[in-house]
Amino acid sequence: MNQTSLLVGAALAAALLASPACSMANEAACEYAIALVDRGDPTTIDEALRSFDACLSSASVVGDGRARMHVFRGSLLLQAGRAAEAQQDFQAAIALRSQPSVYDYHYLAAAYAQSSQYDQAYATLDRAREVVLKMDPRRHRALLDQLESLRLKYRAQEANQGKRDARISSSCSRVISMPA
Repeated sequence: MNQTSLLVGAALAAALLASPACSMANEAACEYAIALVDRGDPTTIDEALRSFDACLSSASVVGDGRARMHVFRGSLLLQAGRAAEAQQDFQAAIALRSQPSVYDYHYLAAAYAQSSQYDQAYATLDRAREVVLKMDPRRHRALLDQLESLRLKYRAQEANQGKRDARISSSCSRVISMPA
């Protein structure tokens, strides 16, 4: 896990624990998961996820607090390369919020891109753009630039993947057509 991932995780965790939806009983499990993530040891991610699963299984965590937990859990899964599972958490967070944030969509787009689902990633970036356009106009330019930068990054990844797939296909064709 890199330093940026840890900082993102710590910021999400701080927001989560500040939520009144996180009860005292769940706070201990949340803090334990955060401590595991802060260690930076990738072997503890499953243990951290189990702690967040325990928090999510509690009926006392509702609304925006529950959405934040899904975002945090999804970000851990994304860091672990488990994009399909992360997608489920980000989708749950979006469904729980009356007004999903641009960052909810950003994380979901990243999960789609990580699993090579580029059409879904682009559509999700479009939804993020819609959220930005409803915000304070002074924030539009920077956020729109970030979203466009992500779109370009995903297009480059998609192009590189297409080239890799073409090379693999070409290699397989040569092997298959070789005389015995």
